[in-house]
Amino acid sequence: MTNQDGYAASNQVGKGTYYVKELKAPKGYSLNTKVYSVEAHWDKAKTTSTNNRSETIYTTDESQKSPGTATVGWLVGNTFYKEKPEGKDAKVAYIKKSTEEASTTTEVKENQNEGAGTVLLNETIPNTKLGELPSTGSVGTYLFTAIGSAAMIGAIGIYIVKRRKA
Repeated sequence: MTNQDGYAASNQVGKGTYYVKELKAPKGYSLNTKVYSVEAHWDKAKTTSTNNRSETIYTTDESQKSPGTATVGWLVGNTFYKEKPEGKDAKVAYIKKSTEEASTTTEVKENQNEGAGTVLLNETIPNTKLGELPSTGSVGTYLFTAIGSAAMIGAIGIYIVKRRKA
């Protein structure tokens, strides 16, 4: 599968040889039948992950709510509901405190023989535009057909006249 720019991308490729072949040509282009080989190998892998954590503390006491916040839902005991639950003694909930934090971790691993890595095809795969076919059935074809037919009829007429005289 390729992305919107036409690149096949995967970071879950095991070590080895892979083959790339075009299965469907873009509109207006001819299908490339060549098979390209790609060798996957790597020495190190760098992974970066970001973890986002958010925590919201709710209150039913309007005097404890964060400034500028309005009613956000309902509380039954310590359970928050966005919609008012049926048949329960729900109280209006306000945001008392809201925190968000993000942590980023980067890890570099040495390859231990086999593994998954990233592979780039360094060879450019050409796109060949389809050529235009000559038009058929236009007015010019009728003109040449008429001239050719007239020449054939004339040749047959000359042949018949010369044969009678002989």
